[in-house]
Amino acid sequence: MPKQNADDEGYQRMMCPAEAGKAQCSIKPHTMDRSIQLPLVGPEPAQWAR
Repeated sequence: MPKQNADDEGYQRMMCPAEAGKAQCSIKPHTMDRSIQLPLVGPEPAQWAR
């Protein structure tokens, strides 16, 4: 989710999906008690993705 509007050069800051309430993340423990229907974001890349 966007944190703010784009500046004159088109740069736009984005919000972490877990902080926006769209996912759960083990790096941010306060997001883990949200709805079980929210996706769980893995903080580390999968081995096969390397």
